[in-house]
Amino acid sequence: RAARPSPLNPLLGSDGFVSAVTAPLTGRQHDTRMQIIKQHFAGSEPCEHIPESVPAAQANACQECGSGFNIRLCATCGHVGCCDSQAGHARTHANQTGHPVIHANPQGGGFTWCYPDNRYL
Repeated sequence: RAARPSPLNPLLGSDGFVSAVTAPLTGRQHDTRMQIIKQHFAGSEPCEHIPESVPAAQANACQECGSGFNIRLCATCGHVGCCDSQAGHARTHANQTGHPVIHANPQGGGFTWCYPDNRYL
């Protein structure tokens, strides 16, 4: 018998698999799931990679492919790239430049991620 989602096990989908975390959600469901994931993966140590200030975004969409969905802002230079679920231009930018931290864009509306530490901040 498959496990069911519950307040004690909120990451499980109705089929009992954690892979349900990747299911597309909107609104409150998405926000709740992201908070749970962040709490699980976030470390207690401060990140040495996070810049002291955030630059202005260089664009309103991915600078490589033009996607305006799930875009990420480089916390070092303001480059805007799409997330890994698309073409992964934000990660490509980070790998090519060494800029380690991204913010969900628009900044303040989502999460912050550190590539070298592989965790939410």
